Amino acid sequence: MAAGDFIKGKNFRLKVEGKTVFHATECGWSTSRELEDIATKDTNGKRRVLGDYDFSATTSMMLAEKVASGTQHDVFDLLQMFKDGVKVDIEFTTDIEGSKIISGSYFIQQCDISASNGSTATGNFSFAGDGEFEIETVA
Repeated sequence: MAAGDFIKGKNFRLKVEGKTVFHATECGWSTSRELEDIATKDTNGKRRVLGDYDFSATTSMMLAEKVASGTQHDVFDLLQMFKDGVKVDIEFTTDIEGSKIISGSYFIQQCDISASNGSTATGNFSFAGDGEFEIETVA
């Protein structure tokens, strides 16, 4: 990927245990950091001390059963991982050489499945980071 190139949302994928999410329509990644406020009789205003950070990921998909030999995870695979309480490795990546990968270990925190009359069923999953995340470059 050349410097200055824009990253297309269609190309940015969430990979769970090395497999993309089947019929994903959206994915996201987020991080936040705790800040401790310090104020004493000898300070003017508040001082802040950096604390730990937290990170998470989300994905949304259209529901469809994948072929058995597929290289993707469908809603039922993710739901089974949630039920089993396993920690999963996730990459947020385009897989384009030279682009960045955000990776880490996560627990599946929440699963939502919706099925409205007259439309395709959808699934939404939230993942809570565990430990640290890494930023690497696709080789």
